[in-house]
Amino acid sequence: ARNSSTAFFAALGRRLGRVKKGGVPDREAAARSLLRDWNAGRIPFYTTPPAETHSAGLEGEAQILGTFSDGVDVDAMESEDAMFLEALPTVDDAVDMVEARGAPKSGGAATEYELWDEEEEDMEAEGL
Repeated sequence: ARNSSTAFFAALGRRLGRVKKGGVPDREAAARSLLRDWNAGRIPFYTTPPAETHSAGLEGEAQILGTFSDGVDVDAMESEDAMFLEALPTVDDAVDMVEARGAPKSGGAATEYELWDEEEEDMEAEGL
């Protein structure tokens, strides 16, 4: 990790005297100092890093295209979405499924739907 940014900022921190307790270089303070110096124009130039000898998993060359690829068919995607949404159960179907599983008998715990029904009946009785 000799050429890593961590080692660079540690060395810069030591050189600038930015250390924490125990003499540990403060890499964040060194990074802030470097950015402040760069923005203020105190660093007059830089050299480009050497070219990497290994590829980062990229094959081929990059190109700038003038148009979108033909591989994406937005209309087909929208029709698939519509078919998927139509296949989903409605709220009424979901209530029927809950009731089909077996709601608790009297004396058992009330379901959320039963509590809503009771609240609606109470509100109708009160004239709300």
